[in-house]
Amino acid sequence: LMWLANNKIKLQPATSYPLVLETQMCKLKKSTIGVQVASNYTCDYLVGDEDTLLSLLAYHGPVAVAVNALSWQYYLGGVIQFHCDGSPQNLNHAVQIIGYDLTAPIPHYIVRNSWGTTYGDNGYLYLAVGSNICGLATEVTGLDVV
Repeated sequence: LMWLANNKIKLQPATSYPLVLETQMCKLKKSTIGVQVASNYTCDYLVGDEDTLLSLLAYHGPVAVAVNALSWQYYLGGVIQFHCDGSPQNLNHAVQIIGYDLTAPIPHYIVRNSWGTTYGDNGYLYLAVGSNICGLATEVTGLDVV
């Protein structure tokens, strides 16, 4: 992130580099579209302090998190709240938490996955708030953009 900020490289929208299920060459090139990193912050370890994670989402917007997504291939909907190990050594995937719903019967985070819109709920899934489910509070990173 610091490299992006120092070199004034713009982040591209996901629509400009869609997921394809084949090997391709990297298409990275400087662009005049997208947003530029203004500063970054890393919260790293918020296990036991998901209130801080909720505050980051409310005041700074979406964050990237590392998760254990091993069982997610079987996700059919609903809120994942059990049977998803959050141990640091089992983190194997990165996703974006874009928001939360604390008023739902099961309070949950709204998570955008990178596996396309045919996955889950139009590309999204839901993880329970409060128990570091799938390790979502273990490695948290967000940034400010201009």
